[in-house]
Amino acid sequence: MFGFFKDRYREPSFSITSLFVFTSFIFLVSWGEINPFLPLFIKETLHTGTAATSWFTSLCIAAPYLVGMLIAPVWNRLAIKYGAKPWLLRAGFGSAIILLLMSMVQNPLQLVILKIIQGLFVGFISIASSILISLVPAAKVGQTLGKLGVATSLATVLAPVIGGILIPLLSFRLTLIISGGLLLLCCGFLQFK
Repeated sequence: MFGFFKDRYREPSFSITSLFVFTSFIFLVSWGEINPFLPLFIKETLHTGTAATSWFTSLCIAAPYLVGMLIAPVWNRLAIKYGAKPWLLRAGFGSAIILLLMSMVQNPLQLVILKIIQGLFVGFISIASSILISLVPAAKVGQTLGKLGVATSLATVLAPVIGGILIPLLSFRLTLIISGGLLLLCCGFLQFK
């Protein structure tokens, strides 16, 4: 009888929690490192005029959040019905593929369309936190969510710094490829764990 309770409330391994925290960090850095530099990418790499650059930048930054806001209730219902892990992987793999496709855009309209599609893949952090809450015992929920909160805050602060280092050093397109590839790799680990 005591074995049942022991197995039922077993803590997840440190590596699983660390993998969720690290993947959440990578996800937010991948999303946040390019946004401050979108005007430069649109103007210099995609050869757009100054007035159009402002409009395209505004659309690129606002579109994923607007689409995400509208589609989030649908993803929530599906996650409740089919489980959270498939929807976590949908958000991760979808965002990674969009980042890789963004590295190949040839005009600002293609970039805006990909940013709109990127909005379909929101919810990674909220799904990751709900999975972690279900994995850890009640006594460790605060500690686990604290780790995830630190990772997300650190990613939000460091993303523009990382983008500011990588983009001039490597190029905007190569930075997108590296970010998308790293996120793809992390999501692959999540799928098999």
